[in-house]
Amino acid sequence: MDLSASALTLDSGFDSKANHEIIKAHGLIPVIYPNRRNAKTPIVIARKFRWFRKDIYNVSLKKVSR
Repeated sequence: MDLSASALTLDSGFDSKANHEIIKAHGLIPVIYPNRRNAKTPIVIARKFRWFRKDIYNVSLKKVSR
């Protein structure tokens, strides 16, 4: 089964540069909720949420909760 270009959805506990790089290295798309504790300024927080794929994250949460 080829999973390349599939989204891997994780919660904010996995938000790190290392995790993003490892996931991308395996050909997956990281969809990790941004951890606000990793950023101190509002600009950095806004920048993290700019690239966050909320549409994919919400769909995966609906599937898990059912």
